[in-house]
Amino acid sequence: MDGGAGAKPGRLASLDEVLALAGGTHYFIVELKDDEARYPGLTARVLAAIRARGLAGRVVLKTFDVGMLARLAELAPEIPRLYVYVMEFPRLGLTLDHALTRGAATARDARWLQVHRYGLSPAYAERVHRAGYRLVAWDVHEEETMRAALAADVDAIETDDPAQLRRLLAEREGCAPVSW
Repeated sequence: MDGGAGAKPGRLASLDEVLALAGGTHYFIVELKDDEARYPGLTARVLAAIRARGLAGRVVLKTFDVGMLARLAELAPEIPRLYVYVMEFPRLGLTLDHALTRGAATARDARWLQVHRYGLSPAYAERVHRAGYRLVAWDVHEEETMRAALAADVDAIETDDPAQLRRLLAEREGCAPVSW
């Protein structure tokens, strides 16, 4: 569920309400931003809700912010983390995430990396996998970009068109769902 800019007016379900629907059968990616100044205690409340429902093994914590990524590693080492970014500039030692950040994405304390489709190529996906990370492509909505992400051998695709992605996956032989 994305309660961001495209959200419709009305009440959104709370995280606890959404987690209650899981029933042990769903997996969740929970995105956290570094908003402690605006929402004091939010990170602790999110982690408490996940732990209270025993869902640490069914959740991945996602962030664009390297400071938040480090804080999540400290506060919840048992919950896998996902670092989101646009692309890397390896020769410069920089990563474009919510800003221009020093260091490579492949040096982050995360199990999953989520690169924007602009930063994705088969060679990049191979390098990420060799470094031991799982790779997600984001902003992948058209058939052409879905096919390119699948050809790059990503582990997951974030899309606004899951029906189209399911159709493309059904065309591929031996395609299996992601395991956490």
